[in-house]
Amino acid sequence: TGELWLYAGTGKTAAPYARRTPIGPGWNTYTHLLGVGDLHGDGHNDLLATDPTGLWYYEGTGNPQAPFKPRTKISDGWQAYNTLL
Repeated sequence: TGELWLYAGTGKTAAPYARRTPIGPGWNTYTHLLGVGDLHGDGHNDLLATDPTGLWYYEGTGNPQAPFKPRTKISDGWQAYNTLL
């Protein structure tokens, strides 16, 4: 199903992650997923993803129940790359 899960940090060494939250199915269409931190300074972590049609940006919302806004296409032509750093 390509289910993607959010494992939010708790800041506690004894239990570093909260209970996982499902983000949604269909993420298996992406070649790469990269957690990039906060790309534009709003305090929420963002996500980059590549698929055969390009590079996609998912802006973080800070809401564990709906952690990302709808995707935005950044660029075409990422099929030639096999690694994101």
